[in-house]
Amino acid sequence: MDANQGLKKKLYKEGFIVLKKFFNEEEIKNLIELQNINHLNKNIIRPLGNYPEYWNLISNNKLLKILRDLLGDQIVFLHNSHSVIQKSDIEIDSNWHRDNVSRVYGNGPDWDKKTDYNVLRVAIYFPEKNNKTGLGVIPRTHIGKGYICNFLRRTRTEFKRIYHSKYFKFIINNILGKNIYVEQGDCVIFLANLYHRSLPTKGIRRAIFLSYGVNNTHAKNFLVYYLIQRDDSNEFKLNKEKVDTENFKKFLKNQDLYINFPQI
Repeated sequence: MDANQGLKKKLYKEGFIVLKKFFNEEEIKNLIELQNINHLNKNIIRPLGNYPEYWNLISNNKLLKILRDLLGDQIVFLHNSHSVIQKSDIEIDSNWHRDNVSRVYGNGPDWDKKTDYNVLRVAIYFPEKNNKTGLGVIPRTHIGKGYICNFLRRTRTEFKRIYHSKYFKFIINNILGKNIYVEQGDCVIFLANLYHRSLPTKGIRRAIFLSYGVNNTHAKNFLVYYLIQRDDSNEFKLNKEKVDTENFKKFLKNQDLYINFPQI
């Protein structure tokens, strides 16, 4: 078994993989400069298709090589993408959640046992040195442990005082959950139906998030959800005033990353 086959096995077993120092110092420097130019007092910018400067990252050969080893050659870019510069815990949502369409374990097409769920989220981190931040996950919640997710969801909505107590959070976050602390250049790839959360940070949290999948029902449902069904779907759509959308489509086709847009 080669290294990337081992990563694929781990991804589908645990729901995530961690690629330490995936991007080098020069690449991280360029990405930080790119963020500084484009954020302009906004802590989140999306989608990255609106910013041609980010297109080289979307089609990064090193990243696509890993993704194709994980999903096969027919991967597509799924447009839910954003860049963040967050300067305090107030700006960070550290609640447990999923990024897929069918958020309740076992309910909906994302949980159809006849087809593997294969929408991936790619998180690229470059925090300040000595700044503990990253991603919290509850391993294997993409294939089981539905009782944990249901318990957390119910506690959050019906027993908020318990949910927000430091003792409850400690048990959930550090015993049931796993904290992935990251350094500059680290990349975490996880299935969108894995239960996860952003880790709090005391310094500046810098990260970029991308979405990829296989051209199948899961990917199409993911696009419809983010581009049409959500109340804030306009934030995820390409803005014709910012970017030549046809040119972006041609770019994705040239990179073999294109999937037909849902009707908007």
